[in-house]
Amino acid sequence: MAGAVEEVPLRVRGLVVKLAMPFNKYKPMGYFSSPSVYTMWQHMPAPFLKDQLEKLFAVACATVLNFSRVVSGRAFLEKPAVSRKTLHFFLYTTLLTLYLKVILKTERRSRRFLTLVQEARLRRLVVRAQQSPWWREYFQKHRINPADIKTVEDLEQLPVLTRADVASVDPKKLFTKNIGSTSVEWGQSSGSTTGTPVRWAFEKSLLRFDIAAFFFKQFYEYSLSFKEKSKGNFYADLNPVYTQKDAFHFFRGGTFYAFKEDPKINEKIYDICEKIEELGGCILNTAPSELFFFVEKLKELRLSPKIFFCRIGGLPLTQMDLRKDAEEYLGCPVREAYGAQEFGCLGGECLEWEGYMHIYAERAIFEVLDDRGKKVSDGEVGRIIITCLDNVFMPLVRYEVGDRGALFYKKNCSCKNKSALLRIEGRIAELLELSDGSKQSPKLIFKCIAQEPSFLGVKKIQVRQDRIDQVRILLETPGSFSERKIMEISQKISATYRNMFFIEICCVEQIPKFQNEAKFKQFVPLK
Repeated sequence: MAGAVEEVPLRVRGLVVKLAMPFNKYKPMGYFSSPSVYTMWQHMPAPFLKDQLEKLFAVACATVLNFSRVVSGRAFLEKPAVSRKTLHFFLYTTLLTLYLKVILKTERRSRRFLTLVQEARLRRLVVRAQQSPWWREYFQKHRINPADIKTVEDLEQLPVLTRADVASVDPKKLFTKNIGSTSVEWGQSSGSTTGTPVRWAFEKSLLRFDIAAFFFKQFYEYSLSFKEKSKGNFYADLNPVYTQKDAFHFFRGGTFYAFKEDPKINEKIYDICEKIEELGGCILNTAPSELFFFVEKLKELRLSPKIFFCRIGGLPLTQMDLRKDAEEYLGCPVREAYGAQEFGCLGGECLEWEGYMHIYAERAIFEVLDDRGKKVSDGEVGRIIITCLDNVFMPLVRYEVGDRGALFYKKNCSCKNKSALLRIEGRIAELLELSDGSKQSPKLIFKCIAQEPSFLGVKKIQVRQDRIDQVRILLETPGSFSERKIMEISQKISATYRNMFFIEICCVEQIPKFQNEAKFKQFVPLK
């Protein structure tokens, strides 16, 4: 019949009738009698039923994500050391493997399903936030009823929370419960953005189960078996900047340091390779510049350590060629990841789109806002706002991490991941200031240089805005370029910014670091 609504399949209706039989004795509740149920389900539209089952399944997935670490045992996860031969360790790795599979299944269903999972976790987060003295006062101050926060759209009722807002707050006032100090892992920012270091806390069980699982997910997608690797210590850091939190405590094979300025750098590289061989190979986590220097030394010393996978954060656009070179030499994938100190890993690079990362929608809700606090269009650059869904111990809701980027919901890819794609443009504070009062990303400078064939030998680039009308570009390179070529590129870059800057390009053997600089800065803004 034209316009008829599809009915529920007979098998499904029959199953519901059978399930309702035990309730027949409750005659006052005629709803449960089998004829009533049969009549109701006979005329119920299939799309409605599908929608209800989808919601039910989303709640089930959220429950697995919320409570898997509880089943694994908080006391076990908080131990300083564990034996791999115990039944408890077997349970831990089995649950972690199940958790990984749930994540993969969840993100491959549909974007609506991911939103339903997020909203189920969001409701739990808001309920738990009310148990925090600071959040209770915050809700009252802004006249917000937490019970009204049920959907992703409802989050807009809350003001954006910045690092400056929480920098002066005693972190313990944000806690939703009292737990022993041995159960807490503390972290602290450098304070370079706010001038005051921000402190935050995780439960160790969250770090060593949930956050670790999302890290493992990235190499799991490349057919590297976590179950197999978990039999040994397979994880290693190279020149880490932040060492306060350790999600990989049970699998850590080492923390390696190899700095260019070290007079015994060759010995250090040999030692690192020996340790990697003792581990039987490793997954390496580091920054782009550290990895590229490491690969350069390996080539020089003709060493080939067994590395399964490299995870790097904040890959500069100008170093894509160096990344491919590292992949070829090491014989393993080198993939970009996104994260924040306060939250841990939040996204991993798409298998298809280079430089774009699929957000971990099961862990966090992402928003991108303009300078007026309004949501921007799909693919438009703005301020990144994050609501972390799994740290219910110290909630951070609608928290501005200080990054600029764009979310792409309409960009399709063949990797089956339905979560949005994220492209990072840089830090909010890291913008070029123009004489007309506007601000622009320096990324166009890096793009111009990356597209210039003559500059392929450049190892490192730094852009410094010395004055409102002058930008200096430092190129770390063993050679030099003709004045004509430098003038041509300078004029091209200047035209990109409406000729509002005088561009000076300098070739140097080594780009100097600023005092007390923890890591190399690709862009130094105007002071």
